[in-house]
Amino acid sequence: TVIASVNSSLNSKVGRKPKLSAGTVEQALSKAGGNKAKAARLLGVGRATLYNFLNDHNEITV
Repeated sequence: TVIASVNSSLNSKVGRKPKLSAGTVEQALSKAGGNKAKAARLLGVGRATLYNFLNDHNEITV
């Protein structure tokens, strides 16, 4: 049924976190001109997630 299909689609997306890598974060920051909020939006994550990633990966410079 349509409802089952929608529920299945929603369930497959709930709880999924985008995978961040140093390369994708660097590309997003570059594209966003160093603006972390814009970079987070480009990556599909929250600002806090991006800040936590950057804190854990000191090799990435903005």
